[in-house]
Amino acid sequence: MTILIVHCELNRSDAKSYKSRESILRKEITKGRRMDQISPNGSIYFVHTPETAQIFMKRLVENCTMNKDKDRLAVVDANLGKVYIWGSFDEEIRAKFPFLVEECSA
Repeated sequence: MTILIVHCELNRSDAKSYKSRESILRKEITKGRRMDQISPNGSIYFVHTPETAQIFMKRLVENCTMNKDKDRLAVVDANLGKVYIWGSFDEEIRAKFPFLVEECSA
């Protein structure tokens, strides 16, 4: 089973919308998983899943109404040592991890 490290930063400009989207995100991350397959730590989740990082990320983006210009999502596939990003990341992350970062096209 794949081990993913998931980090998501949602735009907080609208507090009501943020809380609702955060709840949806949490439910989507835990969907179909037993409690021993998920370990949350603030905005970071450690997830054991049969999904690939790309499929997992695409599902989150599509089902959590995320905004590519304001939200950020990074998924690290611990087995492959790859980082997949989506959203408003600056060029600095690409410069720091030129061989590890792949942009998700979800």
